[in-house]
Amino acid sequence: MPIRHRQYLRFSLDVPAYLHGRVGEKYSTTLQQISVGGCLLPCRSDLFPGDEFRLEIGLPKGNFVPLSCKVIYCVEDMGMGAKFLEITKFEQELLSTVIQTRLESENLPLPCDPMTVLGKPRDRSTSTGDPISIRESMLDDVMGIDRK
Repeated sequence: MPIRHRQYLRFSLDVPAYLHGRVGEKYSTTLQQISVGGCLLPCRSDLFPGDEFRLEIGLPKGNFVPLSCKVIYCVEDMGMGAKFLEITKFEQELLSTVIQTRLESENLPLPCDPMTVLGKPRDRSTSTGDPISIRESMLDDVMGIDRK
């Protein structure tokens, strides 16, 4: 999918995090993709589309940024897409630091600032219906932020 259809840049990085379950249990997980609007992580049998959960993402100096998330979809072979809810500008800046630090630690060039707004999220109704377009549209929904 052309980058112009995404609201924020998405980065394919392994980012360690903790997922908090419904009754307070804490699970170690790895985010497979991240933007300042959402993430992709392994599916869980106890979370379904529409469910909300807490996620803690490790910061470079050892602290964590706690985020409220909503499951948008779960595709077994692909992962669970989650959107960050009510994320503040400060939390986005912290995530930007996490992304930049991970890129540097993996000796990957930073193409641009993760906070750069690329445009409005793509309207899902424009999807062509093929599996790749549908998957990209689902990922776009996760990686963008609602402007409601």
